Amino acid sequence: MKRILAATDLSERASSAVTRASQLAGLHGGRVSLLHVMHPIPEGNWLGKGWVGLDDGEAARAEALQQLKALAGSDTAVDDCQVAEGKPFVEIIRHSRATDADLTVVGAHGAHFVRDLFLGTTAERVVRKSDRPVLVVKQAGDRPYRRVLIATDFSESSRHAVEFAMNLAPEAEVTLLHVYDDWFVLPMRRAGAKDQDIDSAHRQMLEALHPEMEESLKDVRIVERAQRRIIPGYPGTTIVEEARTAAADLVVMGARGHGSVYYALLGSTAEHVMREARCDVLAVRRGKPQLELP
Repeated sequence: MKRILAATDLSERASSAVTRASQLAGLHGGRVSLLHVMHPIPEGNWLGKGWVGLDDGEAARAEALQQLKALAGSDTAVDDCQVAEGKPFVEIIRHSRATDADLTVVGAHGAHFVRDLFLGTTAERVVRKSDRPVLVVKQAGDRPYRRVLIATDFSESSRHAVEFAMNLAPEAEVTLLHVYDDWFVLPMRRAGAKDQDIDSAHRQMLEALHPEMEESLKDVRIVERAQRRIIPGYPGTTIVEEARTAAADLVVMGARGHGSVYYALLGSTAEHVMREARCDVLAVRRGKPQLELP
C-alpha cells in the first residue's frame, strides 16, 4: 500500500481519519496525502461581513492549508497536503485518482454520523462512486485493527475484498461471514413442520453453502487463518449484530461495479450496516463505477 488519501473537513472528529491513515501507512510502508475540500467562494458576493474579493478566497485557502499542515504535525507518513475547491465527493475521487491512491480514508462525525448518509452526503457518494477502496472511520485510529469481520456473498467482489482486508490487517483476527436468508422457516412452520424438520433444513443449507464458501476462497492468500461463519438471518441486522458480538473494529464489504455495494448499496442491507455499525467500515471495489468527473 504505497499511497493513502485521507480526506478531512478539519473538524475535531476528522482527526481520527488522519490518524488511521497514518497508522496504516506506517504498517505498510506507505505515504499519506491529506486533502481538504472547500466549497467555492464566489468572488463579488455578499457574505454578511462585506463583499467577497479575490484576496478573501486566497486567504481562506491559505488558512485551510495551514490547518491541514497543523493536523499533519510531525507525522512523517504525511508528505502531501492539498486544499481543493468544488464538490467534496468529486474532488476526493479526483485526487484519489491523481495520486493513484490504494485507499481513500474519510472520517465520520460521531456515533450517529450516518443518519443522513443515504440522503446524499459526501461519505455515501465517495463510497458509491469511487473506483478505489474506501474506508469510513468511526473510531480512534491509533491502534492496528484487531478483529475484522468480512461479509461475503461468494462473489468475485467479495473475494477481492477478502484479499484486500487480510493484507490491510495482517495481524488481526479475521472472521468470514455469510448470512443466508432462512425464508423457508415460516412456510414450514405454517405447514406444521416440527423443530427437528426445520433444523434438518438448516443443516442441508449449511452442507450446500460450506463448499461454496471454500470454492470462492480458493487460492486466496493467507485465508487459512480466517474463521468461517455461515448463519441464517436478515443480512443487514445480522452483520451488525455479529460485529458487536465479536467486538469487531472493522467490517468489510465487497463493492461492485456500477455503484452498488454488497447486497446493493442502495438496498437495505448495506444501508443498515453503514448506519448502525459502531466500528469502521471498508468498501472494496471490484470493477470501475460509471463516473465521469466534471
